[in-house]
Amino acid sequence: MLSGICEWNRLKSVNVRTLKEQIALCRQVHPDGKREYNMPFKFSRCFAIQTPNVEEAIEFYQTTMGLKLVRRDSEVIELAAGDFRFFLDQGAPLGPIMEYTVPNLEAAKEELLAFGCQVVSWGGKGKPCYMRDPFGMVFNLFEDPDAT
Repeated sequence: MLSGICEWNRLKSVNVRTLKEQIALCRQVHPDGKREYNMPFKFSRCFAIQTPNVEEAIEFYQTTMGLKLVRRDSEVIELAAGDFRFFLDQGAPLGPIMEYTVPNLEAAKEELLAFGCQVVSWGGKGKPCYMRDPFGMVFNLFEDPDAT
């Protein structure tokens, strides 16, 4: 069993080239060959897109798609899509951005970096924290102490 984030930092410091090698190295730590996750990643009901045309996007999603604008301030544009929340961010398109909630944002980032993810943009707790997995998908991490 891994002994927390210290073990991930040790694994991260080893010079490995591929995700497959990183996972193989992790399996060497576990006699049973199973990777135990230190961080519970919980899929949330939030997703986002980045667009350079936020005003046009708001109009489209409200008028054409029937979503309801539930929050708009200097930092957040949030629309309701049934039980889901859809966020619009200003920026170059990254494709759909799913969200995972984690109990510890920084520890989750370190674990994901150790397994080949990259930081796309990092606003910190309560702000967009976008990462790209080794296969190209961009996702947001959101800290929720109850996400276990």
